[in-house]
Amino acid sequence: MQDIEKFKKDIQQRQSSFELCESLSARAMYDFMPMDCSVAFGHVRFDDSNLEKKIAVRSNFNPLACWIPSSITNSSGRVSLEIKLPDNLTR
Repeated sequence: MQDIEKFKKDIQQRQSSFELCESLSARAMYDFMPMDCSVAFGHVRFDDSNLEKKIAVRSNFNPLACWIPSSITNSSGRVSLEIKLPDNLTR
């Protein structure tokens, strides 16, 4: 009789550890799954870490990205320039 009780207890422990492993692996799978896939499986999680970020509003719409009519080269004959590109690169 003790053997049967021990067997039942052992089965219950294995079942509970299996369920724990199963839930952890499923959670890990959904943590690394792209949003559209996790929504398709019915697991929706929202990350609120981006709620505080503000959108950078574009303001530089200059049609000419850069105009430098002349520049001075270094001893190697190279020119180095720092320019700020406009927010719109195409018209």
